Amino acid sequence: AVRNFGRTRQAAWVPMKGNGEKCRELIGKGSAVDVNAKNKSIQKRGLMLYVVGTDTSITHLQGRLRNEQPGPGYLHLGECSSDQFLDEIFPWRKKRKVVKGFTQYEWHKPDNAHDEGGDCTRMAYAALLLVARRYTQGRMWDQLEAQLTRPAAPQRQQRPTAPTQPGGFVSTW
Repeated sequence: AVRNFGRTRQAAWVPMKGNGEKCRELIGKGSAVDVNAKNKSIQKRGLMLYVVGTDTSITHLQGRLRNEQPGPGYLHLGECSSDQFLDEIFPWRKKRKVVKGFTQYEWHKPDNAHDEGGDCTRMAYAALLLVARRYTQGRMWDQLEAQLTRPAAPQRQQRPTAPTQPGGFVSTW
């Protein structure tokens, strides 16, 4: 059902899913492979699905939340953010784990914590990175502003049509 929803709205929606692998890129290239009801691969109408690296996106969000001064790298939350959203935006804790004599750190979410606000924030940032791929690096905001402030293209003037003679083949019947 979710894939059908995404397939019919690909122009306006960006289907994404999280992947918990370590060191995964924040957002992948996207794959167009899809399956039908019989679990057979569909190549023609495949849904372009993007994979978001959960571990990487959580680390990135934590870095943005640590920046307290507005400017580059600051996460602008806005005045409309509710207390519930702010509680949900970052419930994770980094835990130390020793594997085969090496120390590793993993993100863990407490059992009673909700993270929908964080999921929405991380997916929105991943969608922004997809949009940023279309623009020159470092100049995206300038280019977007130029598109918004550019005057509308002048409309073409239509040629006047030649006046038609009254009647026609129907009137001669």
